[in-house]
Parts: sequence; structure tokens; C-alpha cells
Amino acid sequence: MKAYRLTLTATAVCAALPCAAALAQQPAATPTPATATVEVKSTADSARRNDAANRQVINREEIARYGDASVLDAIKRLPGVTVNGTSVRMRGLGSGYTQLLVDGQPAPAGFTLDGLAPDLVERIEIIRSATAEYSTQAIAGTINIVLRKAPRKDGRELKLANGLAGRQSEPSITGTWSAKDAGGSRQLTASLRHLELHPTYEYREEQRRGGVLADASTVHTDQQIHYTALNLQPRLTWTLASGDNVDWQTTLNAGRSRGGSDKTSETITGQGQAYPNLNLGFGIDNASLRTEAGWTRRFASGARAETKAAAFTSISDRWMWRDATDTGGLLLLDRDFLTKVHERGATWTGKFAAATTASGHAPVAGWDAGHTVMTSQDVQQDAPLPGIPETDYDTRIDARLDRLALYAQNEWDIDMQWSAYLGLRTEALRVRTTSTEAGDAHISSYRIASPIAQLLWKLPGKQRRQARLALTRTFRAPPLARITRGYFYTTDNTPISPDQDGNPNLQPETARGIDAGVEWYWSEGTALVVSASERAISNLIRDRITLQGSRWVSAPANIGHADVHTLEVEAKAPLHILWAAAPKVDLRANWVRNWSSVDGIPGPDNRLDGQPRWSATIGADYRGAAWSAGATLASVAGGWTRSSIENRGWTNTRHALDAYASFTLAHAGTLRISASNLLRTTDRSMDIHEDASGTWTGMNWRPTWAVLRLQYSAHW
Repeated sequence: MKAYRLTLTATAVCAALPCAAALAQQPAATPTPATATVEVKSTADSARRNDAANRQVINREEIARYGDASVLDAIKRLPGVTVNGTSVRMRGLGSGYTQLLVDGQPAPAGFTLDGLAPDLVERIEIIRSATAEYSTQAIAGTINIVLRKAPRKDGRELKLANGLAGRQSEPSITGTWSAKDAGGSRQLTASLRHLELHPTYEYREEQRRGGVLADASTVHTDQQIHYTALNLQPRLTWTLASGDNVDWQTTLNAGRSRGGSDKTSETITGQGQAYPNLNLGFGIDNASLRTEAGWTRRFASGARAETKAAAFTSISDRWMWRDATDTGGLLLLDRDFLTKVHERGATWTGKFAAATTASGHAPVAGWDAGHTVMTSQDVQQDAPLPGIPETDYDTRIDARLDRLALYAQNEWDIDMQWSAYLGLRTEALRVRTTSTEAGDAHISSYRIASPIAQLLWKLPGKQRRQARLALTRTFRAPPLARITRGYFYTTDNTPISPDQDGNPNLQPETARGIDAGVEWYWSEGTALVVSASERAISNLIRDRITLQGSRWVSAPANIGHADVHTLEVEAKAPLHILWAAAPKVDLRANWVRNWSSVDGIPGPDNRLDGQPRWSATIGADYRGAAWSAGATLASVAGGWTRSSIENRGWTNTRHALDAYASFTLAHAGTLRISASNLLRTTDRSMDIHEDASGTWTGMNWRPTWAVLRLQYSAHW
């Protein structure tokens, strides 16, 4: 605790110095003579071009363009971002390497992007290099989802939509009400969405010994999923007589899933599957509630102080039952499984932004504190069956997470050509966990100091041409579920489907990073950005799969080092640049090439976290007075990846073609027609475990459907 206090005290002193210097340089406020006011509007391109930190903002119009049912669907088209299932990735890395924030804070348990309606989002920030203001748990980068803020005017909006596919429907309704006056504003957004999905997929498992096929079977699965999502967000703002602003916002996200699956297997050779006929039923109830209040004061000198306090709670209940029979109908398994996760806590943030000094400095200092309590319980019960061992367990995990971060940063316009960003953030985390598997409480403490330096150079004599350089230190704290001893039994236990266990001795991964890029900007909407980056990751967390007794078990450990390299090219331009008589069509493209290697794993293909070699998007948008349309093709490379000496996997290259058309109707109504996944690429993957005893291979085939979505919106 003494070292903990010393770290925070030192950071507080560092945070205070630039602001104190800035305050000393601020002149006393003097009356300003009446002059004509000139309003200068900042576009997305100019804001990105002049930002010393490497930040890209995706506005509401771009997010809503395709009429997506969820934010997750919209994110997959963002430049340099890929989505694998529900995992959002930058530089091809997920699993905590890409930091996902909501209003600058980590999303609570139970929060899912596929359950968040796009109408609740004001903008999405893509931050490729770390900044001190946000947590530096961002080795690959940060995606910050900023929820809707105070409305600019009174208004009402209603959206009705339905998505249709071969075996899928997805109706939704969204409404927004807003009012604004001299004293403040009021806004309420609500969204309700329902999804019915009936996927089917195939799985083939093989086992070879001495190169000879000893066992092989094929499993066919029919699944039914019913999912309902509710989003509710009221927001109030007040402008006080002193000129201070006070705001209050509450966000409720709730989801309910019900479904099941029927698996039937066919034995090709050998013994085949342990459970030839396996039936599953499940239910998932998630709810997260976050309420926050903020206060902002602006000083006559141009300085600004703000603070925000929030409380949150989330509940996730999951239940599942399985029963299995052999080919003759004999009952082999009758299992119930229940998981309850409850998370609650509070955060307190604040910052002081000094006025920009005469020498071009804009210092900021602040803090970010949080306290979280989590309780998790896993219960598994097997009905007693003759000759079949039971695997009952009741595991309870209690965890407390305390964190405190202090930071200071300074953006400095050195002259007309040079701008710099310097930042320092110190984060201290303390995790206390107890579980029925581990017995005694275990305490893990981490203290990470993250210095950050970014430089922007506008080439002299080359208008709107510039270069960037960033040096960062980031980290990835071990996920709470991975440092807690909580054993999970798989139904079919094999090396490619092992049981799961935790490791309380895990330490954070740390990374030294360098980013460099060159940017060309011409007229508004025309840009070419070429960037390269490197991450050197130490204390890498990897899974080890071992045979313990009669069961295969996977557990994480800090092993080795990884190097990650990325090259990214982004371009956009209106079509009339190439063809003077062209209609109002905007072209855009993005291409990312990734390389990575992990020490201790033989190559080739020893890439980190299943990182794809490349990803690319290309799109075009037409905007007319009465209608607009566009399309985007997104591709993510497949191929082989080796995750350990014994394990490797393969996925196919995935292509997704989305298109939309929007029509402005009478009485301020808008009709939007969109289609997604028009190429209907089948998802295929393979997992292989190979050791001295033999080779296990599992192969998955999952067809996909094109989805047609109709959306009508009315404004008044």
C-alpha cells in the first residue's frame, strides 16, 4: 500500500505541474469590446487533420447510413476495424487488445454492442494511438462510443423497421423526443428490437493415431434463437445562472434470449461422438443500468473544469439444460447448468483544461477512479444415471476491483508546421478475489505508468500534407474471469474442446508502441493516409492445454513475447475528381496488412490472437436531394494460425457486401431500404491438436443469409 500511495502522489504532482504553469500564464479577464462574430465550422476532415493525437470521428450520419439494427453491424464497416462474431478488433486483435469504451468508460458486464441501437449513439471515435485521458489498456487501439448528448432543437422522431432473411426476422421500433430552451434541454430515446433466427451448421471431428484415421463423425445442428433487446436513455441538462452546466443521464440496456438446438451425429468410423443425439435449451437475461451526473464550469480566461460521478449495476443470468441419448434411445446425460453474474460499482472522473496559452500550450490534468464489486456463481447438476459419473459443482466467485488513474497531457502548437502531444497516465489497479475452487482470498495489484508522445509535422510549402509520429506504452490487464480459479467442464472433452480454468498469478501484458504515418488532404472529402505501426508485447498471456487425469484442461499463463506490425492505407475522394461530369458520388477505401509473431511458438503462422493477415473495405455513396444510395464491400483474410506447439486453426476468407437506398418522402418522412451479406459467404473453420498420442481435428461449416431491411422514419 505504501508503494501504491507513492505512485499516486508522484502522478498527482506530475499532473498538476502543467496546469499550474498554464494558470500562472493566464491574464486576468478583461472586458471584450463588441465586435462582429465570425462562426468557423470544423469539418470531420479538418478536425482530424489538426488533431495532434491520432483520432478519427465517425458522425451520426455515417453511423445511421445503412439503417443497421445494432451498433455492432455499423462498426464492421469502419476503416481499420473488423468484427469476428461479437469481438471488435483493431490491427486484427481482439481479446482485450482493442479497448472498447462507452462515453470514455469500460462497458459493464452484460453490455453488448449487438444489443445497442445506433440511434443512441452520437459518434464513434477511433483512436489508433493511446491518449492519457482514456485508459491505456489499448495495445491495439481504442474505440470510444459516445452516446447522444443535448439536442440542438426541439423535435420528435419515430423509426419502424424490419429485417427479413430466409430463416430470420428482426422487427424494431425506435423513438426520440427532445426539447430545448434557455434553461437547458430534455431528451428521451427508446428502442425495442426482436430477433428470430434459425441457423443450421455442420461439424466434423476426426482423430488419427499413427497417421491412420481411428475415429470420425459428422454432427448436424439445428438451432432456434429468439432475442429481444430494449434500450432506454433519458437525458437532462441545465444551464445555471452562473453559466455552469449540469447534466444527468441514465442508460438502460436489457436483453432476453431463448432458444435451443438439436444435434444429431453420424459415426463414419470408430466410436464416434460420446453423445450421438444431444439436445440443448438455454435462456439468457442481461440488464445493465448506468446513471451519471456531471458538472462543467467555463472560466472567462477560456479554462474549463468538469467532473462526473456515475453508479452502475448489471445482472446476467444464464441457464442451460442438456440431455443426450445413444442411437438406441438410452439416456446418457441429463444436465442442468446455471450462471448468475451481478456487477455493481461507481466511478468518479474529473479534469481541468487550462486555457490555451500565448505560446500555444493547452494543458489538461485529471483523474479517473472506480470501484467494482462482482459476484458470480456457476452451478452444474447431473441427474444420476446408472454407470455414468456425475460432474456436479457449485462454484462461487467474489471479486472487488479498485482502480485509480491520474493523468496529465499537453497539446502544443509549436509553430505553423509543428504540433505535439505529451501525456503521462499512471493507473493503479487492485483486485481481490475469492472462490470456492481457490479457497483463500487472492490479491493482485498492478501499477502501470504510460508515457505518451505524439508529433504532427505539416510539411512547409505543402499545403495539407503532413506526417505523424507517436511513441506509446500500453498494457492489457488480465481479464477478471482468467485470474479467478473457476473450473468449467465441457460436455465433449477433447484437446480441441477442453475444460477451462483460471490462474490467479497472471500479470499484465505490456507493450511499447511506435506509430508513423503520412497524410495528404486536398479539397474537403479528399484524403490519402498511409500509416505503419509496431507493438512489442511482453509478458504475453497464452493458454496451455494439458491432460490432467482423464480430462483436457486449458489454463492461461504469462509466456514469452510477441511482435505486431501493421501497414494501413486509407483513401477517399469524390468521383468528380476523376470524372468532371460525375454525379455526387463519394468513393472510399481502406486496406490493412498485419504481421505478428509469438516467441516460443514455431512458425509459420504463429500470429497473435488469430490475427488475419489483411482486411479491406471499399465503398461508394451517392447523395442527392431526394434520394441517396451506397454500397460497401468488406473482406477479412482467412488462413492458418498456430496458437501453440500442439494447436493450430484455420478460417476461410470472409466477404460481406452491404447496400442501401434512402428516399425522402412527403411530410418529412424517410424510407430506407438496405441489404446486408449479399454474397452469403459460408463461415468455415478448423481446429487441430497434434501431439505424440495422435491428432484431433474439428471442422465447422455454417451457412449465412442475406438480410433485407426496411426502415421508415418520421420527423416532426
